[in-house]
Amino acid sequence: MAVTTTGSARIAPAFRPPVLPQLTEATVTAAGLPAEPFAAMHLDLVRVSPKGKWHAPGTDTHRCTHVTRVFGYRPVGLPVQQVSVLGEHDLCSSCAHQLRVPGPAGALHITAGLIVAAAQWVAEFERLAPAMGWLDVARWSRQTPFDPPDPIPALLAGLKGARGFAAHRAAAVTAWDRLRRRADAAVAVARQAAGPPGLRVLAARARDLLLRDRATLDEAHILEAIAGGARRMLYEPELSRHALDAWLQAVAADGDLTAGHAAMLAAVETRLGNAEVRDVSLLPTQALTAATGHASPAAWAAAEYRLVRRHVVDAWCTRLAAALHDGHLHSGDGDQLLLVAGWPIINDPDREVAYLTQYPVLASAVVATRYRNPIPPPQTVPQAVVLRVPVFAAGHAAAHRSNYLHAEAGGVVPAGTPVEDRAVRALLRSAAGYLPQDSTGDPDGPLPAVVAWRAGSAPATDLRAWATERDGHHWHLPQRWRWIPAEDHQTSGPGSGQILQQLCQALQHYTAVLVLAAGEPDALDQVELVVSPEAVDPDTGALTYRPHDLPGCPTVTVPWRRIVAVHDAW
Repeated sequence: MAVTTTGSARIAPAFRPPVLPQLTEATVTAAGLPAEPFAAMHLDLVRVSPKGKWHAPGTDTHRCTHVTRVFGYRPVGLPVQQVSVLGEHDLCSSCAHQLRVPGPAGALHITAGLIVAAAQWVAEFERLAPAMGWLDVARWSRQTPFDPPDPIPALLAGLKGARGFAAHRAAAVTAWDRLRRRADAAVAVARQAAGPPGLRVLAARARDLLLRDRATLDEAHILEAIAGGARRMLYEPELSRHALDAWLQAVAADGDLTAGHAAMLAAVETRLGNAEVRDVSLLPTQALTAATGHASPAAWAAAEYRLVRRHVVDAWCTRLAAALHDGHLHSGDGDQLLLVAGWPIINDPDREVAYLTQYPVLASAVVATRYRNPIPPPQTVPQAVVLRVPVFAAGHAAAHRSNYLHAEAGGVVPAGTPVEDRAVRALLRSAAGYLPQDSTGDPDGPLPAVVAWRAGSAPATDLRAWATERDGHHWHLPQRWRWIPAEDHQTSGPGSGQILQQLCQALQHYTAVLVLAAGEPDALDQVELVVSPEAVDPDTGALTYRPHDLPGCPTVTVPWRRIVAVHDAW
């Protein structure tokens, strides 16, 4: 029995493997796979109504709630139908993960589903690539079907030794390699279409630099204060951003600074043109408007305020023109290191700095410092990278204000010279707190700085009673507890590795503050990280932790000699 439904899911830039393969003869053929082996494959499905969704039959408590609502938990008596795997089935999202074709055929079915989904993703990428900008390139490169580790070898492992599947296995590998090459070609087309930074990038750089200029912000606040303060809706931007954004939109089109001046003046007048003067003392000491020829003092104040607004707009446009000219002059200068926290750049407010995607990533790490900036979205592992970018791009990124990323400029790298790894680590460490490479050059034995920090730390809490009498549960830990390691992790005292291991077991999926020595062996610095402890190596005492208790978050291992203390995070 074959069942099909019309329509298909929207293809998103971030690729996600399908829960259950959706195969048709056309999509399988388009992906470069033969359709014959799938014509004989079937799934056992059940419907609760003639036009309802298809469900997995399930058993007992593993049965879908929609099925139990109609048929209960009876082990037999379900109207199960055998449905061909070829067809776009309207499946229940709650139980689709239970549906599997048994045996080696099931492994081929899952592999084909991934290949078909990847083929559709690649086709959409190829269609959009010639018109992409850098923000689109970043979005489509963030999560692809071909990210490591390669899923195909693990899926095809289920076909090893299965008779009659060698040709299908070879066809799957060939189709996957072909799709990978097409995706790489699409990336190259998209990067070429995005091109080097143009006029809009230089204009956005000028705007962002002015938004960090203290004089510009003070002038905007005074303009609003003359009218009695900023009376605006919560969703409206500040006056300075509102005016500078209007200038950017006008100038980015063709570089017409006169149009930019007119657009900025119109934006300011729209916000303050009808506002009455509330504080005459904030008007210029040297009046810009003659005192005669006005019907009243209020009329003079209104004329003076109007002229003040125009003078402020003139000053802002002059500064913007200078910054724009400076960007043109320095766009060919040397390079500079740049730390970007909140990578990759995929959010609309950061479109103007998305061109940073084209520059090489020198190093990356998970943002783990205690005071994280920016605050990552829920269920997202925040990443930080160090890039080598032109000097003008580093200044632009550092001046850019965003809720999604934070940039910090590092040292200048002369043209044609390699980047020092130490400089890259120093910049990345401000976001990661501690890097695994920090301890590669450590001498044997204790580190004197760590020994001094341990001795000067707050008194340690003896947790041996908690570990033995209180069953080792985290809710029985004393308030404001603090554990300090002994010199030897194999000791039997309160600073032993055994106590730390029990803390790791008790704090699974919970957090603690890890105080450790970060930095190069000759330049140690004491840092505090809020982490989820994982385990302790019984041989070396090395502590493994996760910066965030989230799926996919990589672990970090710190040697015993670099641990200063572990204490309560609350």
